[in-house]
Amino acid sequence: MKMFSNRSYFEKESHPPQHTQNESLSAEPGLIDLTCNNPTQVLFDYPIGIQTMNLHLPTIHYLPDPQGALSTRQAIANYYKQRTQEDVLPQDIVLAAGTSELYSHLFDILADPGDAILVPHLNYPLIPILAQLRGLRLISYPIHFDGSWHLLESDFERLLNAPNHRIKALVCVSPHYPTGHCLKQEEYAFLEKLCARHQIALLVDEVFADYTLRSLGLFQNIKRPIIAQDCLMLVFSGLSKIALMPYLKLSFVIASGPSAIKQACLERLSFVSDAYLSVSSYAEQSIHQILPFLEDIQTRMRTRIAQNFKTLQQMASPVLDIPQTEGGFCAMIRFPKTQIKTAQEWQHYLLKKIQVKTLSACLFGDLPYPYLVVSLISKPSIFTLGVERLSQIKYESVILD
Repeated sequence: MKMFSNRSYFEKESHPPQHTQNESLSAEPGLIDLTCNNPTQVLFDYPIGIQTMNLHLPTIHYLPDPQGALSTRQAIANYYKQRTQEDVLPQDIVLAAGTSELYSHLFDILADPGDAILVPHLNYPLIPILAQLRGLRLISYPIHFDGSWHLLESDFERLLNAPNHRIKALVCVSPHYPTGHCLKQEEYAFLEKLCARHQIALLVDEVFADYTLRSLGLFQNIKRPIIAQDCLMLVFSGLSKIALMPYLKLSFVIASGPSAIKQACLERLSFVSDAYLSVSSYAEQSIHQILPFLEDIQTRMRTRIAQNFKTLQQMASPVLDIPQTEGGFCAMIRFPKTQIKTAQEWQHYLLKKIQVKTLSACLFGDLPYPYLVVSLISKPSIFTLGVERLSQIKYESVILD
């Protein structure tokens, strides 16, 4: 239609919403849904103090700040000091209503239409939508698997040295969704070095960073980058995952790097944020009441994630591989190629045969094998029942009806 912009046109068939797929089957009694990543819908036991909390603002004086309320930014800085021992300054933090908005603002200040952003090959569908709306191109880098997920410096060297690439930023999600890959010390070191050399920004989406298996004594080489010295780095997260409160719209980005370029970034980001002023005073002030409960909330969820992943590992077999996750809310299962060749076919087969709902990994990108994704934040008793059903199938001899 001539009335609308080309960049606002999206193929409906390209990434259909998963909750609308196989609706008739999903409505059947006895269905076990292993796809939900919304903590408010998985029977999660929040601390009593959170359940009975009456969030209120004793006095409202609306004095908008483009970067967000200073007291809220100071609370976030204190939170990072406790968790990472990094000295984050409140003046280096900018608030927004959600991480999607932060992606949009950062794309606005870092790139012009036709420029490119480096993103993981397996990519959450939201990022392509936001990039298309700004006329940006996405160039994918691989996350390799050889018993564990990892990045290779040579991949980034090749992409960044390509002629006329016009790459303006590199997006890293840690923990990555859906692989669960977390940045390692050596990976962060070469990413910072490469971004500095090529004068591009490093964007680190760490919304799941409080839910790594490092807290359980595993993967001690995981790096949680907050402060960069050599390149412009922008780290963002929000209460949706930190506090498991997706209904409380408050996210933030932390800027670091060489002083001059960091300050220029914050000035531009503040200018863009001032045009929206999307964060409510209610959300800004509520963080002070929520922060004391975060350790309890996160410990409960990390325990659930670890328990469910251990349950999932028990169904691993020579024909059914469970790649090790390092963090985040989900895990991947690699299925064999029998008469069933694709992840979508496996997804439909399991839903029809044993009433277990999973997510096709092809939603995030192409893979050489059929992978399905399951949520690790499901209630453990429900998750266990779903895994028991999955374990009953003789996958190597599956024949289509």
